[in-house]
Amino acid sequence: MAANTTVSGSVFCMKQAAWLGGPAYRGFLHYNRLIFLSILGMPVCVVGIFTSGLSISLFSRDKTTPRTTRKLLIVTSAADVQFLLFSLLYLQPLTFCGRGCRLRWIFRSNPYVLFIFSFVNILECFRNWLVVLIGVERFLVICHPVRSKVWWNGRLTNHLIIASFGFAILARLPLIFYLAFEEAGREWSRVAL
Repeated sequence: MAANTTVSGSVFCMKQAAWLGGPAYRGFLHYNRLIFLSILGMPVCVVGIFTSGLSISLFSRDKTTPRTTRKLLIVTSAADVQFLLFSLLYLQPLTFCGRGCRLRWIFRSNPYVLFIFSFVNILECFRNWLVVLIGVERFLVICHPVRSKVWWNGRLTNHLIIASFGFAILARLPLIFYLAFEEAGREWSRVAL
């Protein structure tokens, strides 16, 4: 650990070598971001968007799966498509739009980042709750096959989907408000004081 520090304590930490004879932390983080977000992440997102779109198509035509399960699977696939698409819109411009990029001011602007980041966060939470709903629905169908037809109907499924989306928004509101107030500056934010 002592090999990473410089003699002068005033050197910016991002300019220090990550390890003895290695790149600076800034370069190391840039390469990691490029590898994980772009080289590995972009193909995964594109394949995920394609397969989720294919899932929507398949679940829409399937008549053997119960209607409530199909509805949950279609909504989950649609949320996946939106989540992955907005993740691409959020992460890729930050990686590829360097200092010479003409659109840098858009992709680095606070309203763009706040909107996209917030929507990605809400969709992520919504997807997680949809997976929980699918698990509960499958549990009821397997453990109580006769009663589940009465308990778990299309109307309840619609209400639970809407409630889980509302809960996802409600759960992410503190983060969204914090980021919005933080970006508004000291004159508008008591958090920054």
